[in-house]
Amino acid sequence: MNFLSTGVKEVTRRVLRQKNRLALANARKIVEKAETELGRHGWRELANDERVRPAYEALLRLDETLAAAHVRIAELERGVREQEDQHEQARGEHRAALDRLAAERQPAQDALHAAQERIAELSRALPEQNSKRAALQSAQRAFLKEERRARWTTRSGSPERAAFQKQFEERRAALSEQAAQLAFERSALLEPIAACHREIKEIRGQLRQLDARVAEADAELAARERAVAVAVAERIKEIAATRRQAARIEEDKSESYRTMGHQLAELADAAEDTSATPGKSAREGYDLFLTSREQRLSYARLLNEDAALLQASRDADKQDLRIFNFVGVTMAVLIAAVCLLIFRTPGRHEWLPGNTQALVTVNIRDFTDADFTRFLQQKEPDAWQAVWSGLVQKVAEVPQIDVRRQVLRISRALAPADGHGGLGVDCLLVDFRASVDVDDLVRRRIRQEGGFGTRTVGGLPIYEKQGIALAQIGPDTVALGSWESVEALIRVRLGLPAAPRPDALPGDLKTDAQIFSDFSTLDEDSAFRLVTHRPRELTYLTDPLLNTPLLGGCEALGLTLDMHEPVSAVFVLHATNAGSAGGIAKTLEAVPDQVLQLASAAPNLFIEKPTVTVVHDTQVEWKFRMTAPAAREFLQKVSRVGLAAGQAKVAAK
Repeated sequence: MNFLSTGVKEVTRRVLRQKNRLALANARKIVEKAETELGRHGWRELANDERVRPAYEALLRLDETLAAAHVRIAELERGVREQEDQHEQARGEHRAALDRLAAERQPAQDALHAAQERIAELSRALPEQNSKRAALQSAQRAFLKEERRARWTTRSGSPERAAFQKQFEERRAALSEQAAQLAFERSALLEPIAACHREIKEIRGQLRQLDARVAEADAELAARERAVAVAVAERIKEIAATRRQAARIEEDKSESYRTMGHQLAELADAAEDTSATPGKSAREGYDLFLTSREQRLSYARLLNEDAALLQASRDADKQDLRIFNFVGVTMAVLIAAVCLLIFRTPGRHEWLPGNTQALVTVNIRDFTDADFTRFLQQKEPDAWQAVWSGLVQKVAEVPQIDVRRQVLRISRALAPADGHGGLGVDCLLVDFRASVDVDDLVRRRIRQEGGFGTRTVGGLPIYEKQGIALAQIGPDTVALGSWESVEALIRVRLGLPAAPRPDALPGDLKTDAQIFSDFSTLDEDSAFRLVTHRPRELTYLTDPLLNTPLLGGCEALGLTLDMHEPVSAVFVLHATNAGSAGGIAKTLEAVPDQVLQLASAAPNLFIEKPTVTVVHDTQVEWKFRMTAPAAREFLQKVSRVGLAAGQAKVAAK
């Protein structure tokens, strides 16, 4: 077994060498940084050293270029400040111009307000003038009417006509005098108002001129600001380019500094007296020299360690290493093959018949530990026994299996058993609890103590006795049922073709992923779950649960039961279209008692009104909680799902 120790040591050396390479890369960076700092501090001391003359002259040129770049940056920054000062000056001049224009505008604005107030004051007297004018016009019309009436009632040349004529002449003269007086007063009001309007027009013209001057000043300031902004942006762009150039120069100087520092360190290492080192010109230079020497020594130690590990690898026995590599590659291939088998284990829906039309699952723990289950066991043991015998079916026929204590879940796939549309039990999957040693249970107790015979299909044993066959097809899963169904399940698990017999089940027993997906959407914590894609033929599965006409528009049906008192059920109906879903929802809301086919428990079926919800247009969810008699009859019906006629009759008894 020397090859094992040799191989382990070589692997250890390879790991150490890889770790050492990482440390060397880091140490190299630290040494370069220390030499760069040493060269930056003492490079001028090597002015007469011919070995670093190119690097020295390059540093001088770079310093000159860098100084020119800094001078250019300072000039550009000064130009930016000057532009900013000019911008501030322009803004100050603009503010002063605006202040002057505002000072010129204020008298005109005051005059405008005064004229407007004068017009308002004069206009207040116009309504009184208008009312007097209207009254005068009314008096004139009354006078004319009275005059015409007097002419009609008196004769021409009569004394009465002469008296009336004199009187009317006097009144006409008085009315004319009043009209003249009102016209004079009105003109005395309108002329000042017209003068004020003319004055307002002139003032507004002046204000427009002032506004034009303000707009002109704003435009001039905006133009100057744009020019300054363009000039500043160009200078800032040039400053950024110059700074990038300076940064590149600094990077170039770092390489030259490292070369100078390396030369300084070599000179110091060659000197016997460290007090004569070139870096001793100042305390800082001496500290940099010591740091550089320490980093160089550390780097040299790492190089020696790597060389020693490499030499040890070269001295190792090559034959032992070849044997170790062969064994390692073989083990890696085996582990990869095992992992491939583990990860290629088919999904649960690939364990079931390809023509599955219904899936049923009973969670034993949730079913037996529920409140209503204990109530049935204590108060109505006969009804409970009928329900229990229908649920466990052939599992209870194997005496070595304690269903209550060992079984976690019983799953049943129902597929067509004949050509008449009926459904039969094709396979039964029993999942055991984690505390159960399934290998010991199947291979020792069932095979040896139970007297089961053994036959092999594809290398997996099938145990058979009196029409019951079982085989372990998973770590905690056992297939149980007829020989044909168990054989078919083993073939699909191992990827074998179907058995060459006319009564054999189809070879590709990977069930439709859609029905398994619908099944997975149901509440996994429910005590009982049922999914079928043939709801119209639900009577072939069990006694009628729902009204048959209601199922005419359904293409899938799901059911879950919660056994905690009161017992609750959830039906999930997938309709063919949105119209069918609406009709189903209306029927469930209108006559729920007639939809649920529980004759002996009617009419008191529900504790409260069921709820109906339409989801995604074509899915209808019907939730309700049942009374104890309704729950007992409902359980008796669902417990006989998939039983043949004789089995269902025995379970009903």
